[in-house]
Amino acid sequence: MLGAMAFGREHGYFFSAQNLRVPFTGESAQQVFSGQRPDYPTALLAGIKADQVYALTSVLAPVFDSQRQVAFFLGLMGFTSQHAGAEIERMGRGLREACDRITTFIAGKQP
Repeated sequence: MLGAMAFGREHGYFFSAQNLRVPFTGESAQQVFSGQRPDYPTALLAGIKADQVYALTSVLAPVFDSQRQVAFFLGLMGFTSQHAGAEIERMGRGLREACDRITTFIAGKQP
């Protein structure tokens, strides 16, 4: 998790992908995230390789308030196919740029 946080700080966005070591069983979110499983079906990743393919689940970027604190996140979700790291990088940069514009619009300040 710390690696994913460092990635997010450096790049201005986060992304998660399906954890292929954990089979999807159709469990409800309550069952999956109840703390009774040793691993989760998705994970925030700590790095990205442009030529690697990921089972992408989300791309997230923060919007900041006037105190330079995270006000909220915008996210892209609902992916149904795999994506190359280069595509995810483009999505992440675009989402971060949109969040930067929203930060400015709400009189927020970048940290």
